[in-house]
Amino acid sequence: MTDPTCDGKTGYVLDAPLKVGGTVLAAVCTRSAHARRISGMTVARGHKAPVAFLFLSRDRLHATTPQGDPISLDQLERMHPGVVARFRNAARGFDPGQAT
Repeated sequence: MTDPTCDGKTGYVLDAPLKVGGTVLAAVCTRSAHARRISGMTVARGHKAPVAFLFLSRDRLHATTPQGDPISLDQLERMHPGVVARFRNAARGFDPGQAT
């Protein structure tokens, strides 16, 4: 997936590109009514724009804002309950070689 879009339903995308160290696992999104491009991710009109990215680095899950600033997993969990557990589960067995 080189140019993923948020699906407008779950708001989660796997293998989203991000120019921050580590292997990007996913993006957490929020509603947006405008088409725009953020960190290589196309966000279609009426879909959702990313508010945070989750990625793997040294086999640990990390999160950043779209600008690349670190955000704690606890803070992300407060913003989006259940999202961290979902991506921890998705990270199990994730092959970084498959990400583009």
